[in-house]
Amino acid sequence: MNELSETKEFLTFSLGDETIALEATQVREVLKFTHITAVPRMPEYLPGLINVRGNVIAVVDLGLVLNINTVEDQKKNWLVITDGCLKDEAMQVGIPADAVRDVIRLDTEDIGPPPEIGINIDTEFIQGAAKQDDAFLIIINVDKVIAAVYADFCQE
Repeated sequence: MNELSETKEFLTFSLGDETIALEATQVREVLKFTHITAVPRMPEYLPGLINVRGNVIAVVDLGLVLNINTVEDQKKNWLVITDGCLKDEAMQVGIPADAVRDVIRLDTEDIGPPPEIGINIDTEFIQGAAKQDDAFLIIINVDKVIAAVYADFCQE
């Protein structure tokens, strides 16, 4: 290992057959899936809002944003509450997950760009990919997801 290499922690979770990761510093908390209040005329990937201790948080279905098939029965799912940024303003979003796995450590030198072939999701929102066991771990850029959802919502 290179002495200049930096180690970062990531929360891993499942969306369908894919393993997704977020930098642990962007994860505020993980909650059991809760009631989502639907908001009329919202795009399908914005199923609504949740209340987390008095804070109203938008829920972004990352599976729909990335075109990943996820588990249908949301009663078994989790919500990953993340910290993101939009136009220099801090905000939180909730991301439904099929299963929450582990917090892992990765050397930054082991994180590369997503592969061009063999991955079935849009790479626009991917910060990088790392090999974990026999599969790729997809590292999501939460800020890019929030910016794209916001831009799309403003055009609705």
